[in-house]
Amino acid sequence: MPEKAGSVMDTEYLNKVVRFKSVQMSRQKGFRKDEWEDIRQELWLHVWKAIEKFDPSRSCEHTFIVRIVEHKAASIIRHRRAAMRNPDREELSLQEEIRDGDGKKVRRSETTVELGRDPWPHADIAHDLSAVISDLPLDQREAIERLRLGESIPKKQRLVIKKHLEDKGLDKYLE
Repeated sequence: MPEKAGSVMDTEYLNKVVRFKSVQMSRQKGFRKDEWEDIRQELWLHVWKAIEKFDPSRSCEHTFIVRIVEHKAASIIRHRRAAMRNPDREELSLQEEIRDGDGKKVRRSETTVELGRDPWPHADIAHDLSAVISDLPLDQREAIERLRLGESIPKKQRLVIKKHLEDKGLDKYLE
């Protein structure tokens, strides 16, 4: 590795650590086995960018390499799992400039809620559904609980519950 910020890293060790971690990550749920090279490049690039932060008085370069690779790997995994939980999730930079309610430019971090965007859509769904479900007769509430547990219920009962939700205006949640 070329010299950067007065430090020459042990490239053999760096390549070994990065290769090991990228192959290990590519075998985890949410990753494909053929992604290991992309992961390796991302980890290697991250270490390269972090070299200027290396301080030999605080740790040896091997410790530094392992810590940087481990932290970046954890970040990649966290990001991938978040995307799996909510594929419609939109990543936004807090440094991005947007227009506030008065039309002037501000950093997103200076606002509490982006205009036109509901910050708690799932909370509304849960609230609406629980209110309507509580109006159902006991046998239908028990049927819904069985559905939540992955059990099946008779088609006739499903249709009655569906009709009740539609009558209460919750048909948008049934799609």
